[in-house]
Amino acid sequence: MAYFSTFFMQKHSVLSLFLPLSIAFLTSCEKVLDIDLKDAEPRLIVEANVSDQPGPHTVQLSQSVSFNATNQFPAVSNALVIISDNAGQRDTLTETSPGNYQTGNLQGIPGRQYFLQIKVGEELYEASSQMPQPVAIQKVQIEKFRFNEDEKVTAVYYQDPAGIRNYYRFLLFVNNVPSKNLNLNNDEFQDGQLMDDTLFDNDLKLKSGDSVRVLLRNLDEPAFKNFRAQNQLGNSQVSSPANPESNISNGALGYFSAHTQSSGSIVVP
Repeated sequence: MAYFSTFFMQKHSVLSLFLPLSIAFLTSCEKVLDIDLKDAEPRLIVEANVSDQPGPHTVQLSQSVSFNATNQFPAVSNALVIISDNAGQRDTLTETSPGNYQTGNLQGIPGRQYFLQIKVGEELYEASSQMPQPVAIQKVQIEKFRFNEDEKVTAVYYQDPAGIRNYYRFLLFVNNVPSKNLNLNNDEFQDGQLMDDTLFDNDLKLKSGDSVRVLLRNLDEPAFKNFRAQNQLGNSQVSSPANPESNISNGALGYFSAHTQSSGSIVVP
């Protein structure tokens, strides 16, 4: 499964159920929902994404388990999953494998509001997400790690749009292997500036000849808060376990993200 299900698997197996994310650009004191996993009823876990890139776009559905259960999160099949927008597009997703649903003809358009409806049995879950305008990667380059010049890191440069709050997530791939780190940033203190972010993964150390690819996603605020909460829960400074806040109704866990995406790549010299 993707990041959110991985978070639950790790939290269950190490008591705190912390997501194994080693790099976090941001931390926060925002309150998130606490649940007692030993006594909690199973809850729907949603990982839903729509972007401005060619589809299909995907929704993954699974179910949380109690603390004493095994580290297996059942896929939720036979759900009715619909994504629509405020311009009249509507797509009923097809289940392509257990718990994995894909769009058919839906096209993500920046600036539009997207709506998610999921019906599982008699339970209805809903969410919405505003797709921001795209922010382009201007340059990807390899630099020396400032704390260890023998190590190399990936630097990403991009121009933040002025006067608009922007929330960013970065996905790093080295030789097509994705980093498990969840890299986030926003423009709270750098509005309208040329931004640069450094991406580093101890498990994917760079060497000459490696192929590096970076995806820059511009998120809306609710999706950003969910990913930021996952980073908080992977931070040893957090005193008590909690579940990342969700923008999905009816007590579901997870997120619905309508985002734009740009990419850049480089070969390590």
